[in-house]
Amino acid sequence: MNITDPLVLRNDVVLVPAAELPDAMRAKFEFEDGDYTISLRHGRDPSQVIDGETAALLQLFRQPRTIVEAVIENSRALQKDPQSWLDELLPHLGAFLHKRVLVPVGAENEREFDQTIANGASLGEWEVLHCVALIEDSEVYRVRSAGTAAFRDAALKISRQTIPFETSLFGNEAAILRRLGGAVGPALYDSGLRDERPYLVIEWCPGADALTAAAHRRHDRAALLGIACGIADAYAALHARGVIHGDVHPRNVVVGDDGGVRLIDFGLAAVAGEAPRVGRGGMYYFFEPEYLAATRNGHPHAPATLPGEQYSLAALLYLILAGQH
Repeated sequence: MNITDPLVLRNDVVLVPAAELPDAMRAKFEFEDGDYTISLRHGRDPSQVIDGETAALLQLFRQPRTIVEAVIENSRALQKDPQSWLDELLPHLGAFLHKRVLVPVGAENEREFDQTIANGASLGEWEVLHCVALIEDSEVYRVRSAGTAAFRDAALKISRQTIPFETSLFGNEAAILRRLGGAVGPALYDSGLRDERPYLVIEWCPGADALTAAAHRRHDRAALLGIACGIADAYAALHARGVIHGDVHPRNVVVGDDGGVRLIDFGLAAVAGEAPRVGRGGMYYFFEPEYLAATRNGHPHAPATLPGEQYSLAALLYLILAGQH
């Protein structure tokens, strides 16, 4: 970390006082007076709680500043010793740099993300209807094919970077979806490169993510248990096919209006007993203890396993049924 280079807070960083969040949202986590939540509109990580002093420091980076300049200004406002305060803050600032919350002035991700494919554009037989999601490394669009029989809706996932297809998460997901053949997860309709950026066109899975679907059924115990059983059945079917999803969290589970469950986002998936094609990923709340132990021991790339994913599934079902981690 170079503390003499000017940095800026990304434009898609959202800082909200925890006390100002809706009651239903505040009930999901613990916080103290003066705490804030921080999130990235286009990031993959969930929102986190930070203290008010750290939030005040980050707000200074709405305008370009060096770390030294920001800490000196912040320490004056808080009546703290600048050197001691800098020593205390450096690990946190390092984490914000690692997660690209703070970025060098002029960096590509300093500015708000924008879609790179216009609505109405074509990709082969597919017409782009609208952008569904912009994430740091990828974009998702709803597309439609005017085939000979009927219109067919699908999801277009495309990388924001120019990278080789086969060694990317897209290439891995394509291989897994071919193996599944439309069971448990979406069917794969098309894949390839556009402007040297990997893309997939996959079946559109309508519905709500698992946590939203559970919230709508919070006071209907039978319906809530139905969702939990549907999720368990989906993962049992996946594991029976020898596939480890590798990225267990509620947004990767879609619950349809009919209560049916589909799993999505297989970019980090692996086949049991085979060497993984891509690295390990996932969300902290659902990591099995063995993986966290391996990480502490200097092995952050320990592969996902079927037993480990059973733990992840149990943590997910607890969240669905209890409404909290």
